Amino acid sequence: MLCDRCQQNPASVHMTSVINNQRQEHHLCAKCAEQQGLLNTPSLSLQELLSGFFASNPQSTTTTATCPRCGMTYQQFRSLGRLGCGDCYTAFDAQLKPMLRRIHGTAQHSGKTAKVSGEQLQKRRELDNLRALMQDAITAEDFEQAAALRDQIRDMEMEGK
Repeated sequence: MLCDRCQQNPASVHMTSVINNQRQEHHLCAKCAEQQGLLNTPSLSLQELLSGFFASNPQSTTTTATCPRCGMTYQQFRSLGRLGCGDCYTAFDAQLKPMLRRIHGTAQHSGKTAKVSGEQLQKRRELDNLRALMQDAITAEDFEQAAALRDQIRDMEMEGK
């Protein structure tokens, strides 16, 4: 497809605009697109991108949290875009969790597992979860629920053998 403007070079920039419910397509070569200012996009650094996530966190504007291990403040973290040490995750927990939920959908790291051992790990996690629910039911003195969970745990353990 040739450029709509110069009709000489192959089109490498394709633009679609909808104005008053009418769709218009424009196909331009790189040279014509640059002349029209379509390729002059401002560069955005990683720090600027991350600071956009931090700025929308209402707690981050007034906090003075400091990491006890490395001495980094939350404000320094916002400007650098990276943490100083592993203890920063704990020190800035209240500010990081909402941001991680916004970015990743969850604040808990799940990681990746190999397919072979992943099924075993998933069953183990499910069993651990059921045991925790059973313990909660016992604490709440809901013994019928606890017995049902105990039986479910026993059945799952028998399947695994």
